[in-house]
Amino acid sequence: MAELARFLGIVISVFTRGEVGKHHQPHIHVFAGDEDASIAIHDGRVLAGSLSSKNLWLVRHWMTQHRAALIEAWEAAKAGRKPHKIPPLRMPR
Repeated sequence: MAELARFLGIVISVFTRGEVGKHHQPHIHVFAGDEDASIAIHDGRVLAGSLSSKNLWLVRHWMTQHRAALIEAWEAAKAGRKPHKIPPLRMPR
């Protein structure tokens, strides 16, 4: 698993080539304390696991800021390349 980003106690990762199944839709894995979930990149839907409503809101907000980079990271991992890190969540001032 390759780590993409880390912010506010949340770690976001993507599986690498050997771990990505052909039938899986593009998704990320989110870990926050004892919470974990798989979240679809395209629509932010929780595919498995669960997050608190606050953490889910933070992750979805981050995803909207970095959707194109997430798709690139997924494609890189699927092709066996190490995905680039993605900047953490930017909160408005």
